[in-house]
Parts: sequence; structure tokens; C-alpha cells
Amino acid sequence: MDTLTPALQPESVGESLSRAWVAVKANIWLFAGFLLLFSIAYFVVAVIPLINIGAYLFSFILPVSMYTAFEAADGGREIRFSDFFAWTPQTSRLLVGALIMIAITIAFFIPVLLAFLFFGFSIPTSASAGSAFATTGLVAVGILCLIFGFVLGVFSFSLSFLLLTTDKSMGETLRLSWKTGWQNLGGIILWALLAIGLYFIGMIALIIGVLVTMPLIFGTRYFFLRSRFPGTAENWDLETHPPSDPYRLS
Repeated sequence: MDTLTPALQPESVGESLSRAWVAVKANIWLFAGFLLLFSIAYFVVAVIPLINIGAYLFSFILPVSMYTAFEAADGGREIRFSDFFAWTPQTSRLLVGALIMIAITIAFFIPVLLAFLFFGFSIPTSASAGSAFATTGLVAVGILCLIFGFVLGVFSFSLSFLLLTTDKSMGETLRLSWKTGWQNLGGIILWALLAIGLYFIGMIALIIGVLVTMPLIFGTRYFFLRSRFPGTAENWDLETHPPSDPYRLS
């Protein structure tokens, strides 16, 4: 029977996926049942008028529940359904982190929206010149959005995990999340490609497959980060001793 073994050094994405699969395979019905319950609750929240932001914040329950379940599996004991709801006082920090992400996104998209309106509805001096100007401008805006999405994704990759597992100040946590993201850029890119592939496979499998692939995505992320931050936050010395990463681009 497969068992989870403690990570003694930073893992590759493949190793993290393997550990996640061991945990998910042994508790597949618990993970699938929780995801189904969460999806129903999220749908109810999302369809209520005027609380789309509330639905966005509600979605942050998912990583909390997944991480607490995988933490139980990583500790060597059998996962119970109550583990998905074993939230700690640190969970409230996740709400603050979500609001910060919303604020950053709004701060970026307000000028981008103005630029889009400018390029899309500016009055050209001639039809051909105006069309070329608008097309070039809109392409530039699109590229800028892609760059922003990539940077935000790298920055926030470890944010939920760090908010839940450390009592550092919010500023220190944001800084550590930024530093962790760029020091593990190669691994994050591979995880993102893996996540897209798993989600696509889950959707092909009559959508029901997502109930299996989604826990794998979260589990891979959990073990990838846990191997870089073992033990307690007091032992982390990322500043002077960054973890060796087989995917690190430097």
C-alpha cells in the first residue's frame, strides 16, 4: 500500500504530483464529496444578485479546506471529512489577502479600461490610419493584461499557503510570497501547465473528472510548497538560504 513519506528537500512538480496522487487515491470519495458540496454552495452564492465579489471571496474557502486536508494526510493519518473544515484563526488572514488581490487588480484595470476605451473609440483622421492605430493599441493592451496576469499569478502562487501557515505580518507575507514566486518560477510554470492539462482531462471526463483532477492540482501545489517551507515559519530563512529548486531559472 502506498504511503506518504516526509519530504526531506524541495520537491519537483512530478514528485509533488506523486505524493498528491497517493493522498487523493486513498480518500477519493471524501475529496469528491467535498468538492461537490463546495460547488453547490458556490453556485448558490454566485447567482445571488450584486454579490459577485462575495462569490470571489467565497472561493478562497477552497484552498483553505484543501490544504488542511492534505496537511492531515501529510501528517500520516487518515483524512476525515471534518478535516476540510479544520480552519485555524489564520483563515481570517486569507480574507485580507483576497481583498488585497482585488485592490491590486482594480488598480491595474482602471487605467487599462481607460486605455481600451481610448483605443477602441478614438476618432481617427482617416479610416486606414485609425484602424491601424486602434488595432495596435488594443493588441498592446491585451499583451499588457497577459503580462499582469502572469506576474500576479507568480506573486500569489504561495500567498494562500503562507497566509495559513505563518503568523508573519501581512507586509512580510506579501514580500515572502513575491520572493518565493520568482525563486521558483520554473516550477510554477510547470505546475500551471500541469494544472491546465489536469483540468482539461477532468472536463473531458464528463466534467465529473474534475472532482478528481482538482484535488490533484491543489495537492501538487500543497506538497510543492510544503517541501519548501517545512516545519514552522520560524525555521524559514529564505533570505539567506533559498531552497534549491531543480526548475529555478537563474
